[in-house]
Amino acid sequence: MKQRLVLKLENKSVLDDILEADSFVTRLKGYMFQKKPSSKGILFKHCNSLHSFFMGFDIDLYFLDDRKRLVKCVRGFERNKTIHVKDAAHVLETPSGAIDEKLVEIGQTFYFVK
Repeated sequence: MKQRLVLKLENKSVLDDILEADSFVTRLKGYMFQKKPSSKGILFKHCNSLHSFFMGFDIDLYFLDDRKRLVKCVRGFERNKTIHVKDAAHVLETPSGAIDEKLVEIGQTFYFVK
């Protein structure tokens, strides 16, 4: 089984069990066709747009620049929609509410560790 990532904000572990979508299949599939999430998050590197077609739950999206600083946060992104954020280089996708909104602010750096 592939090792999962942990998200740290301000030296505090905030979310574990993050899958890195690093193959064609994992990038294509994401949370599609799942009634319940198979991981607490999915990190899409080199990505600035996503869709929520064929998903069984709403998600939160964290768009990061090339230095992994938060440029846009979208909470409760509904099913059957698309989104594109020009300034983003990576996207963290989580089930809605997985990260406490009080812990996140625009410009903050997201650290992913194994």
